[in-house]
Amino acid sequence: MSRRESVGDGAVSMTLAETCRYAAVITSAALSPRLLENIAPSFSSPIATIRKRQNQWILESSTFEPYESEEKLFESANNLLAQIHRVLALYLGRHSKPLSVRGLLTLTDDDKLIRHRHYFTQKLRVVRSAGQVFNPTASGSLATVVLSRAVTDPAITEALSLVGHEALTWGRIYDIIEFLGEPVP
Repeated sequence: MSRRESVGDGAVSMTLAETCRYAAVITSAALSPRLLENIAPSFSSPIATIRKRQNQWILESSTFEPYESEEKLFESANNLLAQIHRVLALYLGRHSKPLSVRGLLTLTDDDKLIRHRHYFTQKLRVVRSAGQVFNPTASGSLATVVLSRAVTDPAITEALSLVGHEALTWGRIYDIIEFLGEPVP
């Protein structure tokens, strides 16, 4: 028995008996407008294919299987993109994350659109004003106390070096945990 499903956005309807495949719509950062065009020939295998479909760049993979939810497919696409970022960092020295998933496509075997789901991600940084954090007093602030103690206490100097200037990674978190030692019961 076959059933027809009607969908919007100019997508075709299909019978349930037909097979479909999945792809992620990907975009590059504004600072890297030709990046996808330049790297696409290097990613043309079943594990990761980057190609232009109509006016969009898409990422296809044999690992994009039918998932129980689109969120799982989105997570799988992001995980593959994270691996691609590592390859770009290793071979091109690109340590930023210039690519992002902007949508998911369900396609027929002959590349017709069945469904398109759009995604938007936004990074938020929550910060407090320096006055709130350091709370200046007549005797100084937290900042001056820490710097003063770092001069005489090598443990504080080492702790500050572990924090660093970049985003926190698991490796640095393990270093900090090792530095702090075993928890006291």
